[in-house]
Amino acid sequence: MSAQPSEPLLPPTTMSPRDVPTSLYVGLGIGLLGFFVKITSLATSTVNGQIQSCSYVDYGAMLVAVACLLCGGLGIARRRSRPFSHPVHPGVVYALAGVLVVFAVIHLLRGFGVLGGPC
Repeated sequence: MSAQPSEPLLPPTTMSPRDVPTSLYVGLGIGLLGFFVKITSLATSTVNGQIQSCSYVDYGAMLVAVACLLCGGLGIARRRSRPFSHPVHPGVVYALAGVLVVFAVIHLLRGFGVLGGPC
């Protein structure tokens, strides 16, 4: 009996941008676009010229945050389920997904008016 070399279970990893799952690029585009597109609601009440209450919500930023999280999760799932279609190094996928999580946190804070809100 001779020992046959077995085939690798996973393909060799690459660092090529074309091997990154498309959903990660879509998420990055949406995350950047979210800084420019706004769907806001602002409500203030004044008494004798003094602002008594102020409420600000940016629904667009909240939707962008959800989209960033979905695209990041989908990118990781695609890389794990189809390693032959996306042979990029897993660290690249996780790093880009981490950037999308950071975008999501920033957009959530913007959505609730914590960052950049008028109130």
